[in-house]
Amino acid sequence: MESTKMSDMTKLHQAVAVGDYSLVKKILKKGLCDPNYKDVDWNDRTPLHWAAIKGHVEVMQLLIEYGARPCLVTDVGWTPAHFAAESGHVNVLKILHALHAAIDAPDFFGDTPKRIAQIYGQTACVAFLEKLSHPGTESRHLAHTGCPIRVLRAAILPTQALPSGY
Repeated sequence: MESTKMSDMTKLHQAVAVGDYSLVKKILKKGLCDPNYKDVDWNDRTPLHWAAIKGHVEVMQLLIEYGARPCLVTDVGWTPAHFAAESGHVNVLKILHALHAAIDAPDFFGDTPKRIAQIYGQTACVAFLEKLSHPGTESRHLAHTGCPIRVLRAAILPTQALPSGY
């Protein structure tokens, strides 16, 4: 394991934290660091946690291409979604959602990313996560119910116009 230290972070953690895409790619290509390595000196944060904290979307996508797992948690149960919500990075939350990552998982204290976003006043993140907390109102969710009329109504009508039974 590469352990060149700067504030007790691996070289990969450092490159991710500053958003150095080229260096991150070089490290990953050479296999110098595990993209899922938890830095115990930084509360078990992985490079993906750092990308979420800093909002480095391109670096985050690169890490995922090289096997970074969005389900890994810190010593208090925070996922990358918790950090994105705290920092106000809606684009990170959107990517995590597209990957089917658990963006509503509670930490060890019961706080979900949505609750963290509320605590830190990240209204755009709250709105995005709130929208996701009402599954069944988007046409892509309704398509799995087997009722074509519900799918068409959802695709045509705004979400607010749907009766609660549909």
